[in-house]
Amino acid sequence: MDLPRLILAEERRPGKVPSGVLLAAALKQRGYRLRLFVAGGDEGTLRLAECLCGQRCSYLDPVLCGSGGALRSLFQAGADPEALNLVLAPLGSRSGDDAPFLVHPETRELASLLGGGLVPIFCADTSAMVAARTVEEVARQLESVPEVSILGTLFLSVPFPREYQLLDRDLGRRLPWMGLGYVPRELERPEPFLGDLCNPEVLHRTLIPLRTAAAHLQSLEDQIQWPLFGALARVGCAWEPEPPLEPLFSRPRVAVLRHPGLSLSGEGPELLLQALGCSLLDIPLAGGAIPRECDAAYLPHGLGFLALVQFLENRELVQSLGQILLSGRGLLAEGGGAPLLGEQILLPSGKGARGASLFSLKGIYREPRPGSQTRLFVRARAQGPLLGEGESLRGVASRGVFLSGADPQGGDWEVREDPAGAPTGMEGWSLNRAVVTRLRLELWSCPLPVRRWLLGRGNA
Repeated sequence: MDLPRLILAEERRPGKVPSGVLLAAALKQRGYRLRLFVAGGDEGTLRLAECLCGQRCSYLDPVLCGSGGALRSLFQAGADPEALNLVLAPLGSRSGDDAPFLVHPETRELASLLGGGLVPIFCADTSAMVAARTVEEVARQLESVPEVSILGTLFLSVPFPREYQLLDRDLGRRLPWMGLGYVPRELERPEPFLGDLCNPEVLHRTLIPLRTAAAHLQSLEDQIQWPLFGALARVGCAWEPEPPLEPLFSRPRVAVLRHPGLSLSGEGPELLLQALGCSLLDIPLAGGAIPRECDAAYLPHGLGFLALVQFLENRELVQSLGQILLSGRGLLAEGGGAPLLGEQILLPSGKGARGASLFSLKGIYREPRPGSQTRLFVRARAQGPLLGEGESLRGVASRGVFLSGADPQGGDWEVREDPAGAPTGMEGWSLNRAVVTRLRLELWSCPLPVRRWLLGRGNA
């Protein structure tokens, strides 16, 4: 089995659109068939890639998946043998001007697990000497990972062609890496606010300068070696297949609620549901209800306050969710989607609002701010509809989303920042087979509990 794949590991610039996203959009415009993955859990990068490339993306996180096999299964489920499977990853960072550049350890692990090739992308906004030193530091760190193959390199934020010529010549003297070109500094764009990328009222206007930059980039014939991307993706593209998950004989039907404001879960949860044999039905928040024949419903993570008005105005949808809950069918609401099902909601503006009142919970939304996300490890303290006593899963604390019940000690799951550490709080609330949590869950870390939840057999 062949899976053409390439990891674009980029030295990120704070406040700037990742060049990997623009490169992916340009490749799409040039006729490449793509499948996209985002490493590092960056919601902004995922949403940008989805919007600019017009397709779904999946997160790839070795820590959250819990095992190399689970991550490879996730990648395999989302990859396409006939496409260029691109992974957009952070390369690393340095703590100061004179500090050494440190390759992100999870990017090294990701490259080792996926195999294939890696293309580091370096900033060239300092001097050719500093850039060359960074390249050498990265090379030394990656040499210790035999599974990682550096097939070429790119530079970004290059001020003029002469600067790239110097970099490319110096690189050729130091390392046997192929130069794939550079992204001119003039194509840099400020990173848009995440809320604007999830707000349908301003999304089109927000994307115009980014689409223009991608169109400009794909028109450059001398600066980027476009044919090499497809060729390099097929170097070492042989893939040892992971054993497939056994699909459920019953083929459960799962309704997935859709709104641009609920667009930050990535495709991973849906890929798992499909791998387990589920058929998915898209239900727009703007109209329509969940059909009675659906066996479960899924409310994804996102900036739920942007979807609140349409959600509450669709009374048929709210009523059908209530029927799912009362009838004992499956319901999962995660991350920023979860507060919509509570009784009270505090909006970023400071105003209060009513939720669907399906759970006795209070939700708080705050404007999401850039920054690293906290990975959390949860363990069930009792039998529940998703996790049995002692079972665990992994997820990410959603920035700007808070959820609480009447009981401060309530919640089904103990939360830890380290799997072996002491609990730091409680998470997860359930009623019948319905589960809500403010975490963005990595369901690939617990496929067996998800399977039992779909079957409606609890965790006995």
